[in-house]
Amino acid sequence: MKALLFFLAATPMAFAQNCPEQVGKYGNGIQYQDMFCRIMVGADRKDSQSYRNLTFTDSGAIQVFSNFPGTTNSNSTGARVFYLFPKRTKKGIANSDESGLSLTHSSGANFKFDKNGRVSSPDMAIKVANDINSQNKSGIEIESYSKGIVIDIGYRMGSTPLTKKDGVVTVTDKNKKKCTMINSDLHRFVGGEAELIYKTNEALHGFLSKKCPGLDLSDLIKPIAQDLKVVKAPAQLGQAPSKDLSGAENDSKRERKPQVDELESLIKNLDSKSSQK
Repeated sequence: MKALLFFLAATPMAFAQNCPEQVGKYGNGIQYQDMFCRIMVGADRKDSQSYRNLTFTDSGAIQVFSNFPGTTNSNSTGARVFYLFPKRTKKGIANSDESGLSLTHSSGANFKFDKNGRVSSPDMAIKVANDINSQNKSGIEIESYSKGIVIDIGYRMGSTPLTKKDGVVTVTDKNKKKCTMINSDLHRFVGGEAELIYKTNEALHGFLSKKCPGLDLSDLIKPIAQDLKVVKAPAQLGQAPSKDLSGAENDSKRERKPQVDELESLIKNLDSKSSQK
């Protein structure tokens, strides 16, 4: 649940939107869930204090959440956030079977998770560390994206980097040229939430062409491909798990409002504990 709370506490909630929900399990206990307009993929963590999961959103964001041995949230959790642009399609689970899972990002990039939950992509230079610890920034580096740009919001212990106003942000084009700025150049902050200022390809291109004139931003203004489609995975693969990644019961008949209230209560409790440390 901590990974989901990181994102829900930092980004505008999408409970009112008409977003499909599905939960499944494949391979060696790898679970996925498409809930609250966000897709989460991660290993079953019952027997380990060290685990990593990824969350994909409609805004183009990818959060890498990691948990490792420690006594408090501030020294046992961390998050790294990336954006991929341009936006080309809707994110979605493209395919899933016992050997792995394929996911389409809103940029059109394809991500593949093997049966052990290790992520890779044919569309980008991505490095994945075997170890999960407090020193390797959640252990995933997206170095470049062959069809656009990568925006690295950075890493933060105990919370999400999205809400750190003065955090250093790095934009990298497909030729691995870089440009840096601060987080408040890209996000506005309202009520503790971070909202992307430049939500469309055109708006982001207009900003970056002035802020980072040396980057190749041509993909942001190319015509959007019309043939990118997302094929939804079956609702169930054999027996769907009775619990989601957070351990909360998956009850399709449960009313939306109590679910929202429960999450907001958990977020407040997490914030309260963090402020006391």
